[in-house]
Amino acid sequence: MINEYKKLNSIDKLLSEYKNSAKLSHALAVSRTSLVRCMEKPESIKEIQVLDINVLYCDTFVTPVLTKVAVPEAVLLPDDYQPKLTNLHFKSMTFGTYEIEDINVDSRIFEKIISEPSLPRGIDKTTFMAMYNTWISMTQLISSIKTGGALDISDNLVRDLHSQFMRGVRADAGQYAEKIV
Repeated sequence: MINEYKKLNSIDKLLSEYKNSAKLSHALAVSRTSLVRCMEKPESIKEIQVLDINVLYCDTFVTPVLTKVAVPEAVLLPDDYQPKLTNLHFKSMTFGTYEIEDINVDSRIFEKIISEPSLPRGIDKTTFMAMYNTWISMTQLISSIKTGGALDISDNLVRDLHSQFMRGVRADAGQYAEKIV
């Protein structure tokens, strides 16, 4: 019921802006009959039409307001903040890289593995190796980019990175899959 009210409210507000149903139906790329049906039975509106209505609503009412808002001046961060921000971003990026391999991974375990001097309890060898290898490999990769500039993305680089990431985790680390998915 609430969704139908929101849909109808958006259409009513758009109709008041466009002045007549012909102009509004043209803007939404629907027939006038469809527009009337949507107004009479909001529950009949298809999902794609809801998206079109929302986009038009935002283009008509939200975007103009946002473009009138003054952009604040840049805030300069303290000198010691940039390395902290970079490190936080790097940890997040590295965790995301591992998350591709294991979607059910817990970021707290990853944080413990890369920051604590002792091994976390209750973690199996394969998970530890995969997470730690990812951290070390990404650290080495970023370091080589910083010192050497651009990387030559090649078949060998991809295989070497996969080999580093999966060393001790998979017997076929650094090899392409033979099974076509």
